[in-house]
Amino acid sequence: MSWRWLFFGITGLVLLGGATLFATATVAGPPPPSGPFKVKTAEHLLKTEVGAIRIIEWAPLDIREPAPLVLYAPGWGGHARDGSLKLAELASHGYVTVAFDDVAATPPAPGESAADQATRGSAFSMESPVDYKRSFELASRRVHVAARQSKAVLDAILAAPEFAQRIDPRKIGFLGFSFGGAAGVEQSLTDQRLKAVVNFDGWLFGESAKSATKTPYLLFYINEDFPPKAWLQSKAPGERALAQGCRFDQQLHRLLMGQPQFTWLRATATDHERLANKPHDSSWNHLLSLPRTGARTPSAGGEAHDTVVRAFFDKYLKGAGDAFPPADGNYPGDLVTVRPDELL
Repeated sequence: MSWRWLFFGITGLVLLGGATLFATATVAGPPPPSGPFKVKTAEHLLKTEVGAIRIIEWAPLDIREPAPLVLYAPGWGGHARDGSLKLAELASHGYVTVAFDDVAATPPAPGESAADQATRGSAFSMESPVDYKRSFELASRRVHVAARQSKAVLDAILAAPEFAQRIDPRKIGFLGFSFGGAAGVEQSLTDQRLKAVVNFDGWLFGESAKSATKTPYLLFYINEDFPPKAWLQSKAPGERALAQGCRFDQQLHRLLMGQPQFTWLRATATDHERLANKPHDSSWNHLLSLPRTGARTPSAGGEAHDTVVRAFFDKYLKGAGDAFPPADGNYPGDLVTVRPDELL
């Protein structure tokens, strides 16, 4: 997890003349989902106990029985559509997927204090060990707010008539990127409805930094989560902060190593932002729209990552026991299993 871009998706915004704008039209859009089902996208405004929350749904068409549900939370300050490629892919394989904005982008909850509002809209700093300590305390308060929002969204979905016939309430998973992944792990500690959690490179905070989840858990790390041990004593404050943060999170997850419900993978050729595999501004569904300059090309490793995520959910939500982990222990793409001797 890069200390420079921790939890944030940064998109360049450049004003262009007409000739340059038309040049961007030649950029290839993301591939369509690979599954057997066509996918429908819809937006809903849910009334929840924390206020009105906008959600985006990707649903398989013509499926004949209630489908598993996967919730998606983006990174710190992120938006629901950040996960559209991953969620459309899952939907094409028979999942109903629902995404919502990070708490920084949602309206204040009824009766929310000014302090809580400030927490939701705050930034995370890794400039020094002191900044990291303050930010960890901040994130521990914030992840509680995020988990509460996710739980409220799930409550509202399961109570909504438009979802009742299409979702199997016994088969619910959570997929989160960065801080969104941390929020999913946090929710799993108290919400037994979550049967599986995928965390794309999110450090743990709050209660999940004290108590290990018992929910089946798939974690993705990147190379920057394994800084040199010498950085713990570095003269550069940012290097010390990153090493301390990585060591703390590694120690939390070390406790889960060897347990059958926990899988820890390292994406060796993918950085933090590209791990999210965000789409062009043009979706697979609207290939004629023009992407802004600076929009990201979907990650080359994204297909392999999505295959592993789907196999994980197939096992724990659909009961496909032979789908995960791979029998030979070899994961596709740039994914390898994290070893104890790699940890700080």
